[in-house]
Amino acid sequence: MKYHLLSIGISKHQDPQANLRFASKDASEFFSLFTENISNLGYSKLLTDNEATLSSIRTALGTELENQIEADDCFILYYSGHGAIAPESEQREVFSHFLIPFDVTQDISNSAIPVDYIKDIFKKLKCKSKLFFVDSCFSGSVNSKAYGPAYKSIKKLKTVSGEISGDGRIVFTASKDDEEAIEDPKLGNSVFTSFLLDEFQEKKTGEKFSVTDILTPVSEKVIAYTQKEHHFKQTPTFSGDIQGVLYLPTFKKPLHIKPGVIDTPKSQSVVGETPASPIIDIDPNKEKNLISGTIKFVLRTAKSDPLLKLEFEKFALEVGRKLIKKWGEIFKSSGQLVERIPDAVAKMEAESYQLFILSAAVGVYGNQDQAKLIGEICGNLLKTTRDKSGLIALVNVPEVIVLFVEYILAITAQASVDFSKLKTFLSTKIYGMRYDTTPPSMLSMYHTHYADSLGGNADKVADYVRKSLANMEWLKTIHPRMDAEDMTDLQLQANFILVMTRFHYKYHVWPDFGRFYSTRTLPIIEHIKYDTEFIKALAELFHLEVKDLRPKLIEHTEALRARGMGSGYFWSSIDGDDLLTYQEVQDREKARRAKEVK
Repeated sequence: MKYHLLSIGISKHQDPQANLRFASKDASEFFSLFTENISNLGYSKLLTDNEATLSSIRTALGTELENQIEADDCFILYYSGHGAIAPESEQREVFSHFLIPFDVTQDISNSAIPVDYIKDIFKKLKCKSKLFFVDSCFSGSVNSKAYGPAYKSIKKLKTVSGEISGDGRIVFTASKDDEEAIEDPKLGNSVFTSFLLDEFQEKKTGEKFSVTDILTPVSEKVIAYTQKEHHFKQTPTFSGDIQGVLYLPTFKKPLHIKPGVIDTPKSQSVVGETPASPIIDIDPNKEKNLISGTIKFVLRTAKSDPLLKLEFEKFALEVGRKLIKKWGEIFKSSGQLVERIPDAVAKMEAESYQLFILSAAVGVYGNQDQAKLIGEICGNLLKTTRDKSGLIALVNVPEVIVLFVEYILAITAQASVDFSKLKTFLSTKIYGMRYDTTPPSMLSMYHTHYADSLGGNADKVADYVRKSLANMEWLKTIHPRMDAEDMTDLQLQANFILVMTRFHYKYHVWPDFGRFYSTRTLPIIEHIKYDTEFIKALAELFHLEVKDLRPKLIEHTEALRARGMGSGYFWSSIDGDDLLTYQEVQDREKARRAKEVK
């Protein structure tokens, strides 16, 4: 018996307004998990994004697949992407569910994959077992993985489950026919696929497991998660029948996600020894000494002694020089190939760990001169992108590194209630950028939040930074106030500070905190309302009087909310009223009631 696999995922479309975030990643990880764990795999193909055109999908399901399948085999079809409801003909009497390829047009009926086509393919294949995993929604909504207009009155609808399931076939869908299937930045996948992959990788006794054993656990987890995290109803469905029991071999090799977009390198010696300076070696067994040594070095060289200042300067600049040299090697070895961008980002991130740890230590224990030097190093990194030609996305990988430093300084500023180092960093001038105006500051480099190396997609960049920061366990040891905190919450709160700062100085940054429920951002809001020391420190960052801080932040928050989050996104976070104190809310309500009485 052999297993045959076709995995399809489409995040990017010919029409960019239809783009998704995780569909191609869903399919790639599904494909990787199966190819890594099933040795007797026959036909196998992965189609993502612009590879998944209408013609290429039809070709993949054509005679090449049919000729390789034997009677005892199993065919597995996975799809993650948009789903739509559209009429089968101009008469609009019969509607059908469609899977949306990369090159779909507004004429869905003639440019997408109808369920009848999949049904015919399944009938034609002579193998006795067929599995179809569908992570797509089929309502008419535009807020999730649905595509096209809503049709409210439908007399006859051909559904995936209803048409394709049957003897020898099992169909497992992400949602009911009238529900949406959603993606989730926290999971880094579509919700359904995330729990499906997890269930495949659950430890199991024996060398094989029944496919039907995963259906209920996945469904229960999807229902519970979407209700809790999104206040949303998503109900997976499964239907069909396979005679006997269909087994899959136990998946013993966990999914290995490509470095860069998701994973952080776990162990990397990033910089050689510098005399009289701490050696940064990302090894869990040495982490405690590593952090302690860096903090002691920063504390000692932060003193006013010119020789100590020179010692820090020599060390920090050496870190920067080695990093720039290493980036040149990575750029050269990557060959300017787009498929090597994730690996280039991961390598650069690993090589930057000494800079990250040094920045965190300066953010809490250093002085403004040291912060300015960190800013100069980052400025030099940004300049390397101006000195190279070739694929823009690969050239601009250092932008992500600069953004990491910025977030680290913002997070440590919150913990230490001292925004002076962040302010100095953002104010640092960058010389040699070949601008026609005066030298720009780090503050004006807002495009780092839209780094081209991650597609120029702001939420993708923020998701990557958030996941990587969550993996930097050492960051929690820098300051005792960070030890018990959720790093995701700290990143979102830092995003609030960075967004408000740049917005205040007339630059626009994607408000990532707006995508998450207000409970994640409220801790910093409470400090802004009631913590006198925190209010004073933050007001200095904005060059404002203490009394003017909250009114200005209220104004900025409401202005950002009015702009919205872009197509398909909702603002779930705080509004201006959240920045009012309890007494102010009470006074406003009292005034409102008094006005009504009059």
